[in-house]
Amino acid sequence: MAARSSAGRGARGAGRGARGAGPGPGPGPGLGLGRAAPGGPGRGRLAAARGWGDPVEWAAAGVAATEPLAEGLRGVVLEVPEAVSGGYVSPGQFLQVRVGGEDAKPAFLAVAAAPGAQAPGTLELLVKDAGEDSPAGLLCRLPAGGELEVSPVMGKGFPVERARDAETVLLFASGSGISPIRALVESGELSRGAHERVVLFHGVRDAAHQPYAARLLAWGADLGVRVVEVHSRPAPGWSGARGYVQDALEAERENLGDLSRAAAFVVGQKEMAEALKAGLGAAGTPEENVLFNF
Repeated sequence: MAARSSAGRGARGAGRGARGAGPGPGPGPGLGLGRAAPGGPGRGRLAAARGWGDPVEWAAAGVAATEPLAEGLRGVVLEVPEAVSGGYVSPGQFLQVRVGGEDAKPAFLAVAAAPGAQAPGTLELLVKDAGEDSPAGLLCRLPAGGELEVSPVMGKGFPVERARDAETVLLFASGSGISPIRALVESGELSRGAHERVVLFHGVRDAAHQPYAARLLAWGADLGVRVVEVHSRPAPGWSGARGYVQDALEAERENLGDLSRAAAFVVGQKEMAEALKAGLGAAGTPEENVLFNF
C-alpha cells in the first residue's frame, strides 16, 4: 500500500505505492543484481491471483540488492521467478511480499521501475520502513541474498488510456507513493497522448525524505515533466512549496491551464485523495478523470 507519510494527511492508502523501457535513469548507485532467488527462479508454485478474494500461491524469491535511498526508504531489487516478473505489464501494478513464512503478514508494494526496464526475473521496489515488526520493515532488514516469498503481480495498473486526450496531466504522490508514479513516467506512456503539459506534485517531509531527487531533475530535463516538490516540514532554507500536495494544487492552479480538460493520477493517503478530488472538481476536472492504480 502507499506508505504512510507526513506529506499527505489521513490514515488509509488511496493508491498502491510502496506502500521505471522508457527514458529515465536506471537504478540508483549500488542497486545491482546479485544471487538468484533461493532454489532458482523456478522454485515455488504460482497461481493467477488477481482478485482480492482469490487464494494466493506464493513463490520463493530473494533480495538481489538493497540500499537506502532516503530517510526511512529503501530501494530493493528482488529476484523472482520469471513467471512473476513477466506478469508485470502495466505501470501501477503491485505484488504481495512476505518475510517469515506462511504465518507472516504480507506487504503490498507497487513496482517502481517501468515494465520492460528490468532484467527478466527481477522487480524493483521502493519500500518504506514502517518499523522492524511491520511487513515492509522486515523486508527492509533483509540483506542481499535474503529469502522471502512473493505473490504473482496483481492489479490492472493505471488506466492510462483514460488520459490520452487530456490537455494537462497531473501526477500526485506523497512519500513512497512516488514508486508507481515513477513507473508511469518512465514507461513512456504519457508521451503517447496529446498533452500540453505534465506536472508532478510530490509531497515529502523534507529533502532528506526525497528518494528520487536525481530522477526528478532528469524527468524535467529529459521528459518534459514539471516537478513541484512539496515539503510538509521543510528544513531552514527551503524555498519551494510548503504544506501538502493538495495545498500546492491550489497555489498552482493558474499555471495548469484549463483543468476541465485535465486528467490526474493520484497515489497517496485517503484524506489527500479526497482533498484532491474536491479541489480538482472545483476547478472543473471531471471526477472520472481522477485516476488510481487499483
